[in-house]
Amino acid sequence: MSASATSAPNSTTPTEQLPSAVAGGKTTQLLILGILAAVGIALLFAPSFVRLAQIWTDDPDYSHGFLVIPASLFFCGIAWQRLKAQGPITFGGGGIALGVSEILLGVMLHWGAMLFDVLLVDVLALICVIRGTVSLIAGPQVNGAFAFPALFLVFMAPLPPTVHGAIAIFMQQTVAIVSTFVLDLFNVPVFREGYLIHLPGLGAPMEVGEACSGIRSMIAILALAVAIGFLANGSRFYCVTLTALALPIAGLANCIRVILTGVILMTLGREYAEGLAHALEGMVIVALAAAILVAVAWGLGRIEGRMRAPRSSNA
Repeated sequence: MSASATSAPNSTTPTEQLPSAVAGGKTTQLLILGILAAVGIALLFAPSFVRLAQIWTDDPDYSHGFLVIPASLFFCGIAWQRLKAQGPITFGGGGIALGVSEILLGVMLHWGAMLFDVLLVDVLALICVIRGTVSLIAGPQVNGAFAFPALFLVFMAPLPPTVHGAIAIFMQQTVAIVSTFVLDLFNVPVFREGYLIHLPGLGAPMEVGEACSGIRSMIAILALAVAIGFLANGSRFYCVTLTALALPIAGLANCIRVILTGVILMTLGREYAEGLAHALEGMVIVALAAAILVAVAWGLGRIEGRMRAPRSSNA
């Protein structure tokens, strides 16, 4: 080996892992850039945040939106700890092209969302801009680590009215059919007419209205499912399966709520099935759905652990 080769200085490029001597300074620079970028993104999407806050305040189906950003920041902290636990962090590393592309895509989606007044598309634009900015400033490794916290922001977006209405109608119809079927199994003389369920001893039928469709609990349970998958650091099979099971769990819980309301109407009277009592009943049912989901997540974890055990023993 030549002397010139051995005496050459060990230069540091953006794609290399940073030595500890410069890691602190580099982190400070990235933090400053991140703060400036966050301010710019907040200013760009300020009108959208105002509209979202108004929807979260006025529409009970999306009142959970106030919790999404704090939850996403909490997930950012967990993602950062996991990234540090993997070893030295690689900043840079060819994230410029990907970052610029995602930012441009986000800006175009933002313009389209403002033009056609679709907040869901605007939230997707926000996610693209955030991911592109992280990739541009910190590189693909950091961007990948923070992918879930960014994507979780989609839960703060309201569905387009046509999509929301179609889902509500489908769920109303499904809940009414299933609830009538279950009541009939217990020999309750019941008759369904669309969303109206006629029960014995009642002067007026029980209506499965849009508020009883279960959209609110469906979104909440779906968000909880993906959050559990992330917090458990589960495999792709674990996360996808748990998310897929969240929808029938939410539907089952809503059917239980409608059936319980019918039983209360027949036994205790209408005053115990409306107003505050009905709201408390809904909270209990959502808690029940969350408990079922947590139990399913625990069971999936046990199954996945047993599936991995033979592989590790063979290795």
